[in-house]
Formats: sequence, C-alpha cells, structure tokens
Amino acid sequence: MRLSHNFSLSEFERNSYGVENNAPARAIDNLTTLCKFLLEPLRELVEKPIQITSGYRSPKLNGLVGGTPTSQHTTGQACDINVNGMQKTELFKLVVANLDFDQCIMEYDSNCLHLSYAGAERNRHQIFIRRKIAGKKKYFPQTKNIVASL
Repeated sequence: MRLSHNFSLSEFERNSYGVENNAPARAIDNLTTLCKFLLEPLRELVEKPIQITSGYRSPKLNGLVGGTPTSQHTTGQACDINVNGMQKTELFKLVVANLDFDQCIMEYDSNCLHLSYAGAERNRHQIFIRRKIAGKKKYFPQTKNIVASL
C-alpha cells in the first residue's frame, strides 16, 4: 500500500525483531499525513531517497526497542530516518530550517534523525539532541539559532 508518491506502508511496518507490526487504520492515516506534510517535502529538498529505520511500532515492538509508552511511533506520527550520502547534522539543519514538524531529534546514540508530525495546528516545533549518558537517554533542547550554528 502506498502512503504517498515515495513511501509505502511496508517501509513503516518492517522491523528486525521478527514481531508482527501491522499498523491499524488510525496509524495509517497518521503515517499518510506524516509522509504528505513532512517526508515528501524533505525528499524534495534532499533529492535523494529517505531510509525509514523505524516507523510505526506496535505496543509489543515499542517495548522491545525500549520506546516510551507515549511514543508517537505507536500512533504513526513519528519515524526515524537516514539519508545515504548526507551527514546527520546536515539533515538535522535542513529539517529545522525549512520544514514544519512536531519534533526533530538528532539521536547521537542511535545514529538517526527522529521526526514527528502531529498536525499543522498541533505541531510543537520541538528540537532536541539526544545522547546516551551513563546508560540513560538524555534530551537537550535546542533552538533554530543553535542548530543553524552546528
């Protein structure tokens, strides 16, 4: 099933844990919105394919990966991405400077960029850098000006 021109549902449902991870209808609606308003515009900016490293997560999968119970991955509003040939910092700066999003998190401990989209009127425009310190994930708030200077 296609969610948008460049993205299919299977990209968001696959996982390396071998657990069933079928998105329900509401999550599919949210994934379609995520693709339309965030990932497709990003694809146009980077002019390269975007790799979805983690998309929709069933409660079981979310638990296996150590996600929080309130993770936007469980509602289809979030994904983790990489773009081959682009440094994560460059991708982070591009998203923050040019796109509408709910959260943009550069995850140094997992080598990907977390993006979420809650809806044009509900997007919080939260920007974080995440690092693992003493075995715990720590989130450091950022501003557009700080990100631009990275």
